[in-house]
Amino acid sequence: MSAPDYSDLFGSTELSDIAIVLAEHAEDVPLLAAVDSLSLHGDSSSSSSSSLSSSTAAVAEKEGVRVIPGHRIVLYGSSSFCKAKLLTWKGEGDNGMKELCIPVPTGQLEVGELLVRCMYAAQPDFSSCSQEQLLNLLLLADSYGVPKVLAAAAAAFASVAPADLQWQALHALYALPSGCAELDACKPLFAAAGQKLQHELGDLELQDAHTRVASENTVFYTIDRWCRQQQKQQQQQTLKTTATHELLKLVQMQASD
Repeated sequence: MSAPDYSDLFGSTELSDIAIVLAEHAEDVPLLAAVDSLSLHGDSSSSSSSSLSSSTAAVAEKEGVRVIPGHRIVLYGSSSFCKAKLLTWKGEGDNGMKELCIPVPTGQLEVGELLVRCMYAAQPDFSSCSQEQLLNLLLLADSYGVPKVLAAAAAAFASVAPADLQWQALHALYALPSGCAELDACKPLFAAAGQKLQHELGDLELQDAHTRVASENTVFYTIDRWCRQQQKQQQQQTLKTTATHELLKLVQMQASD
């Protein structure tokens, strides 16, 4: 059975019963602390709430905050984070509508909005995403427990050949905290990135005269050491065999006496 499609409701005030608040937060602020600190109360919230209630457009944005009309039934079934927040309300906006705050890293409001859009869609569409955006989306989906989007983003990356990975995506991947390498969704990405680097940079030292000579010397030195070690082992084995033979002769002579 295919998943229900609520795409027509995304960004619409029709049947909306919640305000989704996407807000940028500093990377050094823990996620839970960022969630607790977000609120639309005050001067800036009044403007955002007003925009939300007076417009059927999807987005109201100000100073790193974007507000989207939401629908509890969609969010409840799409995200474990949203489900938990819906069950533990803390506050409302000035217009009496409850707020669901979703922090996103600085500069990723567009990715946060895409995450919410994908929650509404039966089949997430990443056709307009760059690989770097897709990576950020994958991480957000993992953080907020959106399995449908996480699986779709991971599958989209899996369909990309290592040679086709973009350098921006590789840079963003290796800039992630070390723990991300242990995420099941990220493990194939790191493996593909390793292949990409090996393919593109594996012979980098051979492209410059200075490093090429050093590399050739290293190879020669390694082979020479290996050969010398083999000769040494052969000499030791020959000496051991000779000593054993002489010892056996001595034992035989004593036995014959």
